[in-house]
Amino acid sequence: MKTKKMSIYFFILFLGCFFPIQGKNVKVIKEPTPIFSGLSTARILVLEKNIENIADKGFEFFAGIQSIAMDKTGNYYVLDYKHSTVIKLDENFKFTKSIGKKGEGPGEFRNLTNTPNEISVGLDENLYVVNFMSRKVKKFSLEGKHITDFTFQQLSPFKVIVDSKGDLYFPSMKGSIIDVYDSKMNYKKSLLPGNTLKTFLFFDRPDCVIIRHTIPGIINIKYDWLSTKELILLNQFDLSITILNPATDKVSKKFYAWDDYILSEFKKKEKRNLDKIKKTGNCFFILAFLSMFVDNNDHIYLQFLDSQNVQYLYKFSRDGDLIQVFHIVSSGIDGYPKFFQFKKNRFYSYSEHAVHVFKEEKEK
Repeated sequence: MKTKKMSIYFFILFLGCFFPIQGKNVKVIKEPTPIFSGLSTARILVLEKNIENIADKGFEFFAGIQSIAMDKTGNYYVLDYKHSTVIKLDENFKFTKSIGKKGEGPGEFRNLTNTPNEISVGLDENLYVVNFMSRKVKKFSLEGKHITDFTFQQLSPFKVIVDSKGDLYFPSMKGSIIDVYDSKMNYKKSLLPGNTLKTFLFFDRPDCVIIRHTIPGIINIKYDWLSTKELILLNQFDLSITILNPATDKVSKKFYAWDDYILSEFKKKEKRNLDKIKKTGNCFFILAFLSMFVDNNDHIYLQFLDSQNVQYLYKFSRDGDLIQVFHIVSSGIDGYPKFFQFKKNRFYSYSEHAVHVFKEEKEK
């Protein structure tokens, strides 16, 4: 019976991903002109070291890292799905404590398997863990004390970010982009009408692909906080970066990551997938932006994977200026490391079993 229920659940999830309600007033730009060009001056990032051991008898090594969050004092919170816990490390990646454990009770994780679970530190200085299979958000203090659990309604994978008042921001279920709930999970308001993030599409496509652009969620929208407590969103379909003041509900800045190489890759991928779309009706179309993160100076980093599986890191200013492109050399790492931080001239990423430290290669 449980197997049947789970099958129905994932079937609904599938429908939600591929057959949303179509939006209106979509503007198509057939051949956009690149605004930026940075690949020719790309610098090289090379692996300096791996951090694999946790140095605690209970957790000798990372077993299955899914997500990492940081607090203001430099501590790291590693969501390890195979250990079914959050591993807290200090700024030097030394073990401090574990938070939560496998179970069915308050503050415990149910079926913390390799599903889209996310972790974040809110602006209210509390820890939030999305437990996808139990459809709960677990709230802890940064010292590991369980505070409460929230039940969420969203079917699609997502993460939650939280403002200084404790309000929770989720991908919208109401036709906008972000829905806001108070600290007791009462609905407050929605931010960004659907058309805001689908003004620009690049090339002619079937209607089903245009529909696909309107879906909110972690699949096509990545979002986080700036130090100004503004909300920053990356739309992976039109490559737009939107900065929103949630207090006034107004867009402070919007620009596009229209680097000439990214655009060429976008067009190449679209052409390659067009026949598949015609044959299968599958509208899933997305460029591979593996991560977005913001440093302490509000520089915005986009990690891009091209059609040849080569990785680049694009660094933008808050105003949309392309500052630098980095070519990531990650040989020896299983899979694609997900970058999440820049500090003290080092770039930090993680894969399933390790945290990786990259540095810029010196010119010869």
